[in-house]
Amino acid sequence: MPPVPQLLHPERAAHATIRGFLYQTCLGVVRWLELSAGEILICEGDEDLDRLVLGGGGVSEQVKAYSGSLGPGDRAVGESLRNFLLSYVALRRRGEERRFRFITTARLKRPRGGERDGRPFDLLRAWQAGERGAEMAGGVRALLADLESGDGETLAQRRRMAEVEAALAWLDRHAAWDRFLDAVEWSFDAPDLAQVRQEIRNRLRSREEARGLPADTLADRLIVELLEASSCKEVGERLRTAADLDRLLAAAGSELASWAGSPAAIQICTVFDE
Repeated sequence: MPPVPQLLHPERAAHATIRGFLYQTCLGVVRWLELSAGEILICEGDEDLDRLVLGGGGVSEQVKAYSGSLGPGDRAVGESLRNFLLSYVALRRRGEERRFRFITTARLKRPRGGERDGRPFDLLRAWQAGERGAEMAGGVRALLADLESGDGETLAQRRRMAEVEAALAWLDRHAAWDRFLDAVEWSFDAPDLAQVRQEIRNRLRSREEARGLPADTLADRLIVELLEASSCKEVGERLRTAADLDRLLAAAGSELASWAGSPAAIQICTVFDE
């Protein structure tokens, strides 16, 4: 009997999409647990997760739960980089600073294409290692320009190309390439979903407010809280603070047992089991 053809790539299947959203949400819970009094967390803001300092600054994260490898030529990397560029320039024009992080469970793909000293130029690894200067800036600029080539068939795409070109010109004009490169961080081989869930439990066990409460159930309660927040239309409903977390943990002692039997709690357990 001939092998059954693979009609759908695993990373494009529904379960992979759900897993990716759960990964992003669990990482969001970790960021929520890390917040200080002067910070806010926005789910689905400028990026997947925005941890902002009141008064300006912070870090915006694009989160990708992949099982394979990613490199500069992959769409996930390219589109994230383009979004980082546009956000960075828009914020700098308003006098604001922001850092950007691409975080993924994927491995960093081996380089192909351009060479340096007869060897393939490993652009993202060099970026991670802190290399700067004209060659590095030129490589990133070429990558962004290449990502845009051939995409101008619709009005929206042409506008997008024009926005990227204007942002690149702004970096050139203000000699701001090193600052942009410093503002972007690439984090590959990040902990997987199971590890991030365990980190949530560990952090909860170390908090005074959560002492004596079942860490597994409490972790699921926080995950559901951010899942629901992420689906809200209004930005104000998608943000959380350290004070919000304190209030939820303070109420958990009396509410957690009944919540554990709710449809939301049963659903999240079922999804993670599957």
